[in-house]
Order: sequence, then C-alpha cells, then structure tokens
Amino acid sequence: MACNGHTNSCPAHGGYLPGITPTNWSDDPLDDTITIKAIHHNELRSAIDSELTRRSQSWPSDPGNVTTDDTILSTHVRSLRDGINAARAWSWPSILDNANTEVGDSIQEDQYNALRDEVNVQEAECACDCNYACTCDCNYCTCNCNYCTCNCNYGCTCNCAYSDKRLKKDIVYM
Repeated sequence: MACNGHTNSCPAHGGYLPGITPTNWSDDPLDDTITIKAIHHNELRSAIDSELTRRSQSWPSDPGNVTTDDTILSTHVRSLRDGINAARAWSWPSILDNANTEVGDSIQEDQYNALRDEVNVQEAECACDCNYACTCDCNYCTCNCNYCTCNCNYGCTCNCAYSDKRLKKDIVYM
C-alpha cells in the first residue's frame, strides 16, 4: 500500500502507529496571570521528545530540561518550536516567528499555548512508519521491494531498477 502520510487514514498501512492520548498540561491554558515555570517547559519538552520518538525523528537542538533556578529564554521557545517542526512540519503562528523569539524577548504565555496546542494535534494523529513495504513513485519509477525506502512526505529512494549483469541470465545485447 502506498504511504498516506500522517493522516488518520493510515491504519491499513503495516507501519501504522495510532494517535495517543493528548498530554494534559499544568495550568492549562496559560494566561497573563501565570508566570512560565520550569514545569511548563519540562512538560512541553517531554511531550515533544515523545512525539519525536514516535515519529522516528530527533531534535534539531534539544533545549533540555530546566530547573526552578533556570531562567527560561526565548532560545528555549525556538528550540521547542523547532522540535515540534521536526516531528511534523507545521505553520506556526507569527508569535513563534524568529522575530518574536529573539534573544532578550519576553516569553509569552500565548507562545507556550500555541506550542502545547500543536503538540496535542500531532499526538492525536496516527503516524505511518513508511519504511515497511510500500509503493513509492519517485522519478516515475514505481517499486515495491526491499530496496525501496520512502517517507511520509512521498519522498523516496528507489533502487529497484538496479543493474548487475552478474545476477542476470540470458542477457541480450542490442
């Protein structure tokens, strides 16, 4: 079966991983009466880390956990955003753009709420592990063999049309 990507239509795919129960957050939703705390950062980082693992991805830059003595910085927000994006690309709101997460910028509750919301969306989705037998259509070569590696973005590497005359019999030269 062809990979359908990260959609709720992939249970028929052999590498299907169902959605998981969305994370319950402390102090949800955050508002301007709540200071961003270490627990808020660490819960979000842990949920992103789990989602990256579930989707066989890794952190571009892991922000790590923070302690109650640490100051949460805008670079932490960027790293969390980029971690979610590594799990599955998304169009983040402008409040998470680089211009709003520069060094020295204040951490805003809406930034953490947006990050939490996207993590919950991704958690609820099924994920396909497309490294199972699947049909890829790359460069107009359709293959369904052990030499086909594809991902859920319809990108793949097909080596099915390899040529090794040592393995072939009855070769006819033209």
